[in-house]
Amino acid sequence: MLRMRVARVTVHEDYDDMTNDIVYCTIQSEAAVGSEIVVTPMTPALDEGKSYDFSIGQGIFWGQKEPTSPAGNLMVTYDCFENDDNSNYQKLLDELAKGAAAVGGSGVAGAYGWVFTVIGAVSGIVSAGLAMDGDDHLLNANQIIPLDKQLQLTNGSYWTIRKADSGWTWAWDWELRIEAWGCAEYGELVGGQKPDAGAPDGGP
Repeated sequence: MLRMRVARVTVHEDYDDMTNDIVYCTIQSEAAVGSEIVVTPMTPALDEGKSYDFSIGQGIFWGQKEPTSPAGNLMVTYDCFENDDNSNYQKLLDELAKGAAAVGGSGVAGAYGWVFTVIGAVSGIVSAGLAMDGDDHLLNANQIIPLDKQLQLTNGSYWTIRKADSGWTWAWDWELRIEAWGCAEYGELVGGQKPDAGAPDGGP
């Protein structure tokens, strides 16, 4: 049973050299038991080399209500933006809320997160939301977290996602720190054999 969150964003190279980067992300996760969406708050203006840490409740994109087993592979999509106009952020939230309500999504974390029991709902909702957002859509990344790797994540793990691009008059380089933790019941060793209770290397 897992929770996962975006914990930090680091701007190694800022996109907006005049006013520094204000960053926010929409993250969607999909698994066999349901799907979730979260929108992070906007960061302060981040100069080159600066980071911002989100609070735990602000960045959870899987297990928003409680630690949850994906019961299969978990697919995560990260979309991050550089804010130019606060109205675009609000348009994104409004469109996501409208789409979530249409398919019975449960709102959590105020106006920033939704949990769905229906499968395959979030991609269309997020696509409609992104279409309403006029901010600079810079970072896009996809990740599949396979079922056979999830038990070890319950002990606490982190990884990073870093993407960059450059052109004649602009460049950007952003990095996300992702954290996972949770708990396990009826854990099994590889091969399906349950560990002996007294074994020094026994699993959960």
